[in-house]
Amino acid sequence: MASDAKSKFHSDLFANVERQVEEDAARKEARRRALREKNRGRIFTASHRKMAAHLMWRHKKHVTKAYLQNSSERARAKYRWLVNYHSKAIRGYPSVYDKAQFNLRRFRRSGD
Repeated sequence: MASDAKSKFHSDLFANVERQVEEDAARKEARRRALREKNRGRIFTASHRKMAAHLMWRHKKHVTKAYLQNSSERARAKYRWLVNYHSKAIRGYPSVYDKAQFNLRRFRRSGD
């Protein structure tokens, strides 16, 4: 009977250890999966931010070109408003937007 009890004890012990190993492996896999999802989110965020910054940079280029090509003070006043709006909209954004920021001194009225 003693050997049956020992055998049962060892069997239970090994089953417990095996279960813990499986649970540890499952926990590690869940942690790896969560980390992959977190990194995936960071990658998407960085990609979207770069794309938005590029679009704002292109907007800056088009507005600058249109402003310089236009001699009407009334039209230029509207472009100055747009330049200020654009600059305020992206103020405080991450450094990836720096190229999209206007040099406001370039858009002053000739009398200012």
